[in-house]
Amino acid sequence: MTGLRSSRLLGSALLAAALLTSSGCGTARAPGPAGVPDPLRIGLSPSILPALQRETYQPLAQYLHQRLGVEVVFSAPVDEPAALRALRDDAVDVARLDALTYAGTDPQDSLAPLVTEVDAETGNPRYLSALVVRHGSGVRSVADVVRAGARIALGGPHSAAGDLYPRAMLRDAGAACPGPPPQQCIAAAATLVTGTGYNTARAVLDGTAGAGGLALRTLHRLERDRAVPAGAFDVLRTHLVPGSPWVARRGLGAAAQNAIAAAFESISAPSLLNLLQARGYVPAHPADYRELRADAERLGTGEATP
Repeated sequence: MTGLRSSRLLGSALLAAALLTSSGCGTARAPGPAGVPDPLRIGLSPSILPALQRETYQPLAQYLHQRLGVEVVFSAPVDEPAALRALRDDAVDVARLDALTYAGTDPQDSLAPLVTEVDAETGNPRYLSALVVRHGSGVRSVADVVRAGARIALGGPHSAAGDLYPRAMLRDAGAACPGPPPQQCIAAAATLVTGTGYNTARAVLDGTAGAGGLALRTLHRLERDRAVPAGAFDVLRTHLVPGSPWVARRGLGAAAQNAIAAAFESISAPSLLNLLQARGYVPAHPADYRELRADAERLGTGEATP
């Protein structure tokens, strides 16, 4: 796991914003009901702008406060490695990690996956990674993409849906040599690291890239929000990805972990589930990410082009 683990530690380990809470920050913490720390520090997705956290996630803060009996503090790590470092350094108690980030953690970190979302589109704890092209491009298969030497837009090395599995699709279609020379192979011309699903979609739409990898639910949300035109993309292939787990730091006791997990599993309000882009929550276990960990070891984590 050395290569996969070291890639998780790249990037800044600083938090993008000071902790936000409805009660005072910097006060001493004491155990609340079931040993849940008060306040409970939660790391949000790095894509959430700090200025929008309080307003956007106030419903979640209120729900958890009522359910757990503690105040809630949000923070926004700047990227996935920073979110992981925040858990390791006890800067947050719970954080939502991309499945690929969690799969690459060292067992000695003792990070405990609590829950993962039931995807609103698939109806189960796995969602779809997709390789897409612009509609009308004439490309009908992943093999067409590889043969054309098209530029590929990918989200970045810490994304299972936006990088790892799209590269696996390309490799399966011939974008990597399965053996040593003189065996002939074909490969994509280059990759473009976009950072987000939105940027990937735009790169494909404007022709900067010939194909792109992203979560299919992200593409559908962009279409619903009219950030990209509906029907502007063709999906060439998909792959199921384990859901992103909410993970507890080392040292958070079993009683607190169980209470936090139960709070997420009990969420039923449609408005709150819509905010979290989930149909519900179910328990997450380390074994759920075993296949993803093996795929990441086999394929690498995105530092090299296909």
